[in-house]
Amino acid sequence: VRVQFGAESGNQEVLDMYNKKISVKQITEAVDILFNTNILSIFANFIIGGPLETRETFDKTLMMVEDLIIRAPGVFECNSSFLSPYLGTDIRKNFNKYKIRLVDQDFKTASSDSYVFACPEGLTKNDLLKMKNEFTDIVNKTMIKLIPNLPNEIIKRQLESTFLGLVTNWGTLLIKDKIYSRWMQLRRSGCQSSITSVDDQNIFIPIRTFQIDLVIDSVLFWESRQVWITFSEFEFFLIEHASGKITMEEIIQMAGNVYFSPGTDLSVIRNKILNYYNELAGEFLLLYKRFC
Repeated sequence: VRVQFGAESGNQEVLDMYNKKISVKQITEAVDILFNTNILSIFANFIIGGPLETRETFDKTLMMVEDLIIRAPGVFECNSSFLSPYLGTDIRKNFNKYKIRLVDQDFKTASSDSYVFACPEGLTKNDLLKMKNEFTDIVNKTMIKLIPNLPNEIIKRQLESTFLGLVTNWGTLLIKDKIYSRWMQLRRSGCQSSITSVDDQNIFIPIRTFQIDLVIDSVLFWESRQVWITFSEFEFFLIEHASGKITMEEIIQMAGNVYFSPGTDLSVIRNKILNYYNELAGEFLLLYKRFC
């Protein structure tokens, strides 16, 4: 489900000071390998304000982070923390060697990793706090840019990650969108994303995941996906009646009376409507709840 590792920095000299025994190239290669395994989450940690940290080394880290998010869209996620020079570590024993100064050696001002306890030469506490905010901003902006082009299967897996007891950064970002949020609420309540048999249509109720009043002149603009969705008159009829109140079979009967000529084989109508609703469901715009 998830692989988590300490990347720490996008600068080789900083990695060497940590004695990580890994290269910047290996970090990138690891992400590529993991992405190709179809894993749900590749999570990397980065340290801000470690040994030899400068504005230049931090910029290299930002470049690496942006590249890794783009290399593994919808899967790579990361976090940043500050250096915590724990008792017993070489950094704590020989902080002068690492060119850092301790500003809170007992961690009295915050919990571990969450605040500035040490500063590298040439940088202040405020510098590091601003760098962390910049890190978060770059990560969020890069992820948001990628959302419109994420494969639906990746989006579905990220939204459903909470079913595994896992909260991912991608899932958290996606449910800020009202449609994904509604889809997730309905899934958690037991709704399903498809029905395969026309025989099931009398026991399932279709329910749209978007507000019907957002459809203006038969067009819905989905901001986070950056798409315009146009509905025909027949499609909008089906959308209107996917209100969560009537069964598929009732909608089929109503649509047959309005949009199909007398004598049309009912199975043709059923399949046409089922296919359209399943198409919407595949795009997170509709789910099915069981009629009770």
